[in-house]
This record gives sequence, C-alpha cells and structure tokens, in this order.
Amino acid sequence: IGESSNPFYIFEGMIPDENFLLLDEQSKNECVITNGVYTRRFFWHFANGDYAQAEKWSKLRQTLPNTSIAGILNIYYDYMQGLLAFQMYRNGKGESYYDEGKKMLRKMELYAKHSSQNCINKYLLLQAEAYASEFEVNKAKETYIAAIRSSTCSGRVYDQAQAYEFMGKYLSFIVDPESSKFLSKAHECYMQCGAFYLAKKLKKDHKLDFLLFDNKYGLGVAKRERGW
Repeated sequence: IGESSNPFYIFEGMIPDENFLLLDEQSKNECVITNGVYTRRFFWHFANGDYAQAEKWSKLRQTLPNTSIAGILNIYYDYMQGLLAFQMYRNGKGESYYDEGKKMLRKMELYAKHSSQNCINKYLLLQAEAYASEFEVNKAKETYIAAIRSSTCSGRVYDQAQAYEFMGKYLSFIVDPESSKFLSKAHECYMQCGAFYLAKKLKKDHKLDFLLFDNKYGLGVAKRERGW
C-alpha cells in the first residue's frame, strides 16, 4: 500500500482493525472471520517464539465450530499445533503436550498419505520433533534431514527454513556444535522467501555469525517457493 503499515488502511477508516471485524461477526453469531483471525494470531505468536500466546489463541480457536474439518487452513493449523505441543513438552510443560503432539503427528501422517506432495515434509518434521522429545537422537537427526530434503524437492522454501531452524534448535538443545550452521541455513531460506522479520529475529536470538555450511548432508536451498 505504501501509505500506512495498517493493513486496513485501504478501507479508509471504515474497518479500523481486525477487532472491529471480530465484534461485527460476533453480533451476527458467525465465526468464519473469527476463525481466520484466531488462526493468524496463533501462527504469528508461534513464529515469534511466544508459545504462551500461541497456545492462548489456539485454545480460543478450538472453541469455534467446524474447525476440525480438513482443509488447507486446518491442515496447516494441525501441523503448527503439533510443533507447538512438542516444543512445550520439551520446555517442561507436562506430558499432556507430548500426547497432543502425537495426536497431531497421527493426523499429519494421514494427510501425507492422501496428499504426499503437500504434507510429507510437514509429517517428517513433526516425526523428527517426536523423536527429539523421546530422546532418540540419531532418529531425530535423520528425520530432520529427511524433512529438509523433502521440502527442498517440493520447492517450499518457507517449510525448508522451518526444518533447518527446528533442527538447529534441537542441535543447540543437545549442545551439538553444528547447530549454528543449520540456523544460518534457516536464515538464508527465510531471506529467500521474503520472511525478513523471521530472518532478523533468528539472527538476533541465536547471535548468528553465518558459519560456512559444509553440506556433508547433501542439502541445499529450494529454487522456488510453491504454495499449497
């Protein structure tokens, strides 16, 4: 738009922000826009590393009707919900999060069977997170690499960035010196797909100095970004 950072600027004040949309929809006893807003806020806080806020909006979303119907938005939500659950479990929040992560993993396995091109890399990353939560170090590493390769082959640079990032974070958790290399590759992928805020945050949070990636795993960066 160029004139304002407010995405509702184009409505010239008629729709000041998304809270206005929520109130309007609530007055009509509908929830289509509410579902979208809650999901967006969940995705945003998760990507920003604010897991408490992500969980808050996830729980609010779960109170809405018809959010369990399979569809692009709900499939991606289940995937992100699984990632959140395994992260919360490894942060010491309790066994229930592990169970939630496994539940989402089973869903992604089913999605991957019916839509392999769209979902297999997401299933693999969730499986890697499950192994990481089960202290299966070698299986976790192998499956993170498989997730990276899958997202590379499918041309999904954002998914590839996520896979690099989660492997890097896991390696940091187990004090593996190669963690910075994978986080640096995540930064490269985020920059390539235009996720500049996430790239900047990753660099700041992990104090990246962009170590040379020796590529002993035979990995690269996807050449293009595909949608669903």
